[in-house]
Amino acid sequence: LGAGLMWMEENEPSWTLVGHTISEEQHKWIVQDLPKHRFTARLRTYDEPLDSSDGNSKFHAIYSIEAAIHSPDLSKSIIAWSNALEPGGVIVLIDDFLSVGVPHDDPDVSLFARSWLANSVH
Repeated sequence: LGAGLMWMEENEPSWTLVGHTISEEQHKWIVQDLPKHRFTARLRTYDEPLDSSDGNSKFHAIYSIEAAIHSPDLSKSIIAWSNALEPGGVIVLIDDFLSVGVPHDDPDVSLFARSWLANSVH
């Protein structure tokens, strides 16, 4: 979250950026350890409405990198994210979902399943 927002802040300085994380450790790292930045980081769950405390309740883009897979109800999350978009806004998902045509018993999937996402790929 922090590195992605730092990159966007540097490359798109006119954007207002808000990051949401469910990880207390990640939130603490962003707030305490990252270099000075303009974006806001909020500690929150995935499925709450994505309103903004500054009154701007709609976003042009929502991106999720290696995080959506942790949502307890991805359908509910996608609906909440969709409702928070400006007309024409986009959701970008980058995650460790199984690819089409990859069997669940594939040795690479089994190896991956023993890693940090063990209970999310089967």
